[in-house]
Formats: sequence, structure tokens, C-alpha cells
Amino acid sequence: MPLTDPITSISGVGEKYAEKLERLNIHTVRDLLFHVPHRYLDFRNKVPISKITVGETVSIEGEVLEIENTFTRNRKKITMALINDGEGTIQLVWFNQTYLTKIIKPGDTVKAAGETTWWSKKPAIIAPHWQVEGAKKSNWQDIVPIYPETEGISSKWLSKTVKTAWDEHYEEIEESIPAEIRNRYDL
Repeated sequence: MPLTDPITSISGVGEKYAEKLERLNIHTVRDLLFHVPHRYLDFRNKVPISKITVGETVSIEGEVLEIENTFTRNRKKITMALINDGEGTIQLVWFNQTYLTKIIKPGDTVKAAGETTWWSKKPAIIAPHWQVEGAKKSNWQDIVPIYPETEGISSKWLSKTVKTAWDEHYEEIEESIPAEIRNRYDL
């Protein structure tokens, strides 16, 4: 299949996803492969929870001590997990994601990254990117690409779909770095 094939030629991309991808100006396999991440989360550089400063973007790893769903007076759904890394604890907070209590369990080791802020007068990470170590469907990654998104298309879905497109089309992509540069830097 050529890179100019429609996006629906990729396994797992139907007409509904194609319509959503149009909002990101992705129409072909090539468009998807060149829809590059705008940043990366680096889970390799973990910060001890005790050293976290509010306002910084951090990556942590620790054991889930507890996780629960709560509701505000306005009936907003909040999921909170208390994480301990042996040096301190911090809350992870998500909105409208009550299903997380079925995925993340006390005793699980979780990697999380996000910006720290105040929550109930304590440091917390609101809406963190996260991964559970050893989960059945885990694609545990130390470096996670964060793609520009649109409604109904998450960065996680894009990452999986780009991987599928790469696996199906990598032989068709032409090298863009001149041979002289590749040879000089052993690329």
C-alpha cells in the first residue's frame, strides 16, 4: 500500500475515525506518519515525591495506597489515587474518569507525569498521564509521545495507530537525511 492511500487503509481506522482525523488534517497514511508529537513525557527521570515543587512538571513512580471515586456537591465525578514512593505521598486527581478504579488498584506500581498544583492544600498532579506496571494491556514506555489531539482522538490512540501505520508502511518511507550526513555521524 502506498503512503498516499487513505487513512482508512490502516488497520483499526474506520470512517468514524477518519472523520475525526480530518480535523487534524490527516487524510492519508503519510499525513498520519508525519503528524509528529508536540512533546514527550520522559518517565526515566523520576523525581522523589518529597522533592516535588508545585508548578513544575514531574515524573513519579510509586505504589498506589488507595484509589477512590468521589463526587463534589455539584455531582462532578473525581477519581483520586494516593501514591507513595517510599519518600513521600502525592495525590493523582482525574475528572470524569471513574472507570480508573477498575484499572488501577491499591498495591499497583504506577508511573505518572504531569504538572503539580495545589489540591486541598496539598501538592497533587491533576489529570496526569499514567501507566500501570505489569498491566495486561500495558504498553509500558519510558518515553511517551504526546500528539496534538482532537475530540474523540487521544494521544494514546494516535500513538498506537502511528505504530500500526509504521509497521505496515515503513519500507515505503524514503530516507531524507543525505548519505554524507548519515555516514559522518554513523546514523
